[in-house]
Amino acid sequence: MKGILSAANVIGDRYIQPEIFAALRSERYRSILRKIADDAPLQLQFRRAELVRDLTDKEKKAMDNFLRRMEELGALKRDPEIHGRYQFPNHLHTLYFHIEAQRAKQTTKTKNKNR
Repeated sequence: MKGILSAANVIGDRYIQPEIFAALRSERYRSILRKIADDAPLQLQFRRAELVRDLTDKEKKAMDNFLRRMEELGALKRDPEIHGRYQFPNHLHTLYFHIEAQRAKQTTKTKNKNR
């Protein structure tokens, strides 16, 4: 498992980070992505309606633009069979987004302890 996480981290840093995270400059977009990836690292799909319940008002306003942008970047795609459901194109995206969500959580905890 450690090897898989390490490989996902290396590949993600090299390919996903510059292509997707660099394009997502908005902290709201990054926050939405972290909420999607935080709970279920191996879940390849989610429903828009379920995600909206966990978002702040500002994030809700940015949600549709976020989904559109993630589709343009190839990081998400619409489920052709179920309306409102989105899928990550592969396991590597899902795992790397989860790793990033955990890093962000850890960074926040560290900052809060140092205050």
